[in-house]
Amino acid sequence: MASRPGEGPTKEMFDTMVRIRVGKGDTQEEFEAHRGVLCYYSGYFQRAFNGKFAEAQEGEVTLPTEDPAVFEVFLYWLYNKRFSPNSELLESTTICKLWIFGDAHNMPFLPDSAAS
Repeated sequence: MASRPGEGPTKEMFDTMVRIRVGKGDTQEEFEAHRGVLCYYSGYFQRAFNGKFAEAQEGEVTLPTEDPAVFEVFLYWLYNKRFSPNSELLESTTICKLWIFGDAHNMPFLPDSAAS
């Protein structure tokens, strides 16, 4: 299910936890999130975790070309609909990277949120 304006994930979407490895080498970091919530907001994760891909079987995705710091801001947004705990302004480079991340992973609301 893809997200729609004005709607949020249902309690059933806070189901199975999945692992996301972001970055590569010494800079790689590991994150966990609810599979249903990721799939609700991202067509990319929806296909990865619900298709016939290894990611669906293993419950794990690796994003070697992404920046762990940007993914961490995305995860905060995913659950809180804001980018930082204190509503601090993000650096313009982080906003640009969030916009690109959202666009690349089929998340229509993330680029809009990053741009506003």
